[in-house]
Amino acid sequence: MADVCYWDTRVELRISEIKQLHQVLSAGSANPFCVVRVDGEELARTSTQWGSLNPFFAESFLLGMANNFNTLSIHCHNQDKTGRKHEEIGVVTFSREELFQAFVSNVRDKWFPLVKPTPHISVQGEVYVELICTQHSAGLYTLTVTVVKARDMYRTNHFGKVEPFFQISLDMEQRSSPKLKGQKFPMWDQTFDFERATLPPSLFIDIRDAHGLKGSRFLGCAQIDLSGLELDLRISRWYPLRPRADDFDGVTSGNGAIRLHIKLSHELIMPESSYLPTIDFMVEKLRSDDDRSHILRIFHERANADGMELEKFARALMMSLHQRSAALDCLKGLNTEEIQKADDVATLFRGNSLATKCMDQFMKIVGLPYLHKTLKPVIDDIFTEKKDCEIDPTKLTNPKPATIKKHVHDLAAYLTKILERIFQSVEGCPPQMRGAFKAIRRAVHKNPALKGGSDGSSNTAEYTAVSGFFFLRFFAPAVLAPKLFGMRDELADERTSRTLTLLAKALQNVGNLSAVPKETYMQSLKDLIAANVPLLKEFVDKICMVDPVSITDAKSAQSDAETIPMQSKLMVLSEGRSFKRRFVTLTADTICHARSYKDTPSRIPFTKVINIERMQQSAYDRKHVVSVVTEDGFPDIVLMFPSSTHMKTWLQFMRDRLRACDAKIRSACHCGVLKKGVMTCCGSDALGVPCSKAHVSVVLDTFSAASSPSEALHPLHVIMVNALPQLEQHFKPERCVDEDPAYVATGQRLVDILRLADIEHLLLSKPLASEDALQRR
Repeated sequence: MADVCYWDTRVELRISEIKQLHQVLSAGSANPFCVVRVDGEELARTSTQWGSLNPFFAESFLLGMANNFNTLSIHCHNQDKTGRKHEEIGVVTFSREELFQAFVSNVRDKWFPLVKPTPHISVQGEVYVELICTQHSAGLYTLTVTVVKARDMYRTNHFGKVEPFFQISLDMEQRSSPKLKGQKFPMWDQTFDFERATLPPSLFIDIRDAHGLKGSRFLGCAQIDLSGLELDLRISRWYPLRPRADDFDGVTSGNGAIRLHIKLSHELIMPESSYLPTIDFMVEKLRSDDDRSHILRIFHERANADGMELEKFARALMMSLHQRSAALDCLKGLNTEEIQKADDVATLFRGNSLATKCMDQFMKIVGLPYLHKTLKPVIDDIFTEKKDCEIDPTKLTNPKPATIKKHVHDLAAYLTKILERIFQSVEGCPPQMRGAFKAIRRAVHKNPALKGGSDGSSNTAEYTAVSGFFFLRFFAPAVLAPKLFGMRDELADERTSRTLTLLAKALQNVGNLSAVPKETYMQSLKDLIAANVPLLKEFVDKICMVDPVSITDAKSAQSDAETIPMQSKLMVLSEGRSFKRRFVTLTADTICHARSYKDTPSRIPFTKVINIERMQQSAYDRKHVVSVVTEDGFPDIVLMFPSSTHMKTWLQFMRDRLRACDAKIRSACHCGVLKKGVMTCCGSDALGVPCSKAHVSVVLDTFSAASSPSEALHPLHVIMVNALPQLEQHFKPERCVDEDPAYVATGQRLVDILRLADIEHLLLSKPLASEDALQRR
């Protein structure tokens, strides 16, 4: 998407807590968790809070929304003790219009009542309607309504007979359609005319299913606003199906409440070329010995401005500079400045400065695959084995020496595995990270105030400056919170969380080169920690011995396309009639499948994929099936997964790659298969219009650099353009009389570039504004 403009819609969702579940659950305890759905499809879920009627989740998700999404819903479930079954307790649903209204009014964090999930509330789908209003010479208005078709009223796994029909209501007048047996995607194409002296504010279309035990079953209602209808202008669009207002009577109280933080962002992403003048100017100054200090000063001033979130600014800066292979240049400048000012090794890099925050973000952007490869196998073992590793006697109900000895043994075994994997990972560490550490070590060596002894003979600062970042800000936080770093999908339970906390403490002791832990109960690991301190120094020595050529070529060496993020043995249907077991590999830009690892794989570039969608179970009489639909010239493939969890993980990754690549994603698809000349989902022929709405919303990885170049450059552009009024005032000639002329020239030139970028953004947004307004209606 580098050469086009598009609207990017995201939702920052934080599920904080739920209260008063005792009102809906008769049992004395509950095991609640939450599921996040967009247009009925599950995108994410929280961990289960065992034994709590007032659960505290504190889990955040960043959702990349489809341009045509209708609803965002959060469902609260109660899980049984086995973890295999669960019942839905309540739901809170936000329509597209409600989210955009909150976006405008800045309503973000509040309590919402959980609604009882009755069939009349849990509706989904859309109806396609054409409207035109004409006026006769006598002054009467004729409203012509054509209900063309409907889709997605039934869930993907729905079985049984169906017989949908609709009822139109305008004032007190009602019209009905024929009942279409067996059509989950009904095509009515029915037209009705209504004559009125004045039009009412709304038109209602109820979709119902006549095949019910007790009369027809409600499937949803579309409310169409007629107040802004223009004469002789035909309107054709999909309208979402919603519950009726009176369906909420009696189901909105007594079900508990959930506290949510919701923030929607809706921004125009410009072509990559529109961002380059600003970022390239910054890169030019960063690589100039004469001007580097001036652009760094401007960065510091922006980071410390009122209302600016330091971490947000650091991430935007690193993401943008990383796209232009200049993040390392910025880090060297920031870190060197901080080291030159330091006079105590104990406080070096221990605070939250722009340098430390940028280094944190840089390690997460560049080093996340390395982190997963190094630590994830041990983290997975800890989550699976669930061993009790508590070594604090005050936290044990029966602190027998034999019990503590066993716990120390198990904890030491995990710590040894982690440290061994870290110390053996030198070659796997990204060259750019190694280059940053090398620059830090060199700068510390040049500062005599950071020498360990009076003669400089016992200098440890060169090691702690590096290990402080690597262990205290990278490895230890990842061990403490694996989900935050993408190594686990769920939060740890109480026992596992305590094991991770103890391991993180031990890693911090190793990183501090401290053989004597502060806590008394950690003394049992003293010998193991002391034995690994020399190994850590050796590890730091090796990490900092990096070839400059490797750093220069790091972007190509660390290319996403060369990594293998996902690999599995799956049942695959490709250019055949039966599923065959194949080795399937997903890289950053390609789907590959082959008979064995040794065979040359068939490759499908993500740029040639137009849909990735779950299939109806009836399509192949199998569960957990996903269809990958491609452009002409590339064969489609169908993947069958062993479980729903496995399928959701792969769907998430593939859709994330579609978002990052220049893929021409269709807004509709078939969720069935062609049998005997017709599609099993809707009954159309092979050339028929796709019947179902495509699902492309994803949970975005806040640490990943997998977004498109334009998306990576956009946040820094927004920050700097929003600061343009302050920058213009700051760099007025009359206010810069006593400033360094080179600093003033740098600032004034940056202001000129930002003005042009702001004007270009306004010019590009105008042609898309009306189209976007229609999409949001």
